[in-house]
Amino acid sequence: MSKLGDKLNFNVMKNSASETRSLSQAIPPRSGVTFNPQQVIEFEIPGNRPFEFLDVNNNLKIKLPVTCDNAGDILDRCGACGFVNKWEFIQNGVVISSLPRANVLITALSDFQMSKEYKTSAGRLLEGMEGDYLRGEIVTAAERIYYLSCLGCDLAMTTPHRMLYLGSSGPITIRLTLESAAVALVGAGSYAVNRPELLIQSTFLPKDTMDQLSQFVKSYSVLCNSYDHMSAVIPQGTTNSHIKLSFAKASLERVLFTIRPSSHTTGAAKFSLGSRCTGNLSSYQLEVAGVDYPQTAIKVEGSGADSLYHVLQADNVASNYGHGVQGLMNSFTPSGTAGVSPGPQTQKSNPYIVVGAAADGSSAGATAEAAGGTASNIGTFVGAVNLESSLVTSQNSPLYSGVNTKNGVDVYFKCEWGAGVIAGGVTIDFFALSTELVHLDEATNLWVKKN
Repeated sequence: MSKLGDKLNFNVMKNSASETRSLSQAIPPRSGVTFNPQQVIEFEIPGNRPFEFLDVNNNLKIKLPVTCDNAGDILDRCGACGFVNKWEFIQNGVVISSLPRANVLITALSDFQMSKEYKTSAGRLLEGMEGDYLRGEIVTAAERIYYLSCLGCDLAMTTPHRMLYLGSSGPITIRLTLESAAVALVGAGSYAVNRPELLIQSTFLPKDTMDQLSQFVKSYSVLCNSYDHMSAVIPQGTTNSHIKLSFAKASLERVLFTIRPSSHTTGAAKFSLGSRCTGNLSSYQLEVAGVDYPQTAIKVEGSGADSLYHVLQADNVASNYGHGVQGLMNSFTPSGTAGVSPGPQTQKSNPYIVVGAAADGSSAGATAEAAGGTASNIGTFVGAVNLESSLVTSQNSPLYSGVNTKNGVDVYFKCEWGAGVIAGGVTIDFFALSTELVHLDEATNLWVKKN
């Protein structure tokens, strides 16, 4: 007899319902009212609520009212995410999640993980993005309200997805360190954040429902994807580098890196977050405990196919034909001239592989009208090395699947710079993705993080 499918198994069904309620809160900052560049905004996710759970990924937003004092300044292509340099989640002095250079990472990830459709719709209205163009929105002098998610933070990247239990013994502090105006904006102006709010919608379980849950849940433990950061400055003329990376992880899964001309990283007239280039990089690989990953160095040459393949492989989309990398490949933006509509893009360049002085990082380009048009001088290069097992991925399995780099295991980034690092030198930002365990300690009833 053939085995019948679930659709014909009438003995399996939902036979009961559990009562739940949604509770919405708007929480003001505990550290002030008005905030200027490089200051810290602190919110508190409430604790001591043993019947509540919070979906950090979907039901936590930061309402960020921003006023710029110089109309015409431009956001980088990560939009309002560029205003936040660092995200931290802290409980009772213990750091649960810390992501420095968050805006650099989100700019890179948005280039090959966010769709053009999102950027031109919800991303444009909520976060100040501008579709597939290599810039964000042009700001006005009026107050603009943005809504930010805690992208790249551990508690928003649980795997498989889990809600945060709010019954621990104390609140969790969310600490946002604002970016300098010269980095967050392209232009001569500054900005201020006035009366931001933390918006959460928690799920409340009545006692009977909570009792049912407690029968199955013996401890609150979640696996999280976690990003760590370190950077290195490479002087001009360097022809090869051997950089030690301080990533000691039980499960190091991939290392993503960006290269920015050092003069752009704090330049008020530059797209400081998204102005990336190869810096004349010609090949790279990781060395872990004396073993090269991959065994053959990744080449950075021609159209950039070799390095782009490894970026997509590290993101588990190397053979996903419904997934594009629009943000890495577009090089035009509308001119904004009244009455002039964009024409055919007759001068399409490849911004992914921009090298040397060509990556000026000052212009997102002009519309390609019948007379021609101007390509962007912003490069979009990003590199990656994948260390994750092909048997499981961070999206569909709770297993540890990377390389153990703890207990004295050395990790190095090895690369060749071809004709030598460009004039002025470059800054490399490394972001290591690992799997880490966050659990509620039974003795203290506080969250603890283990890597």
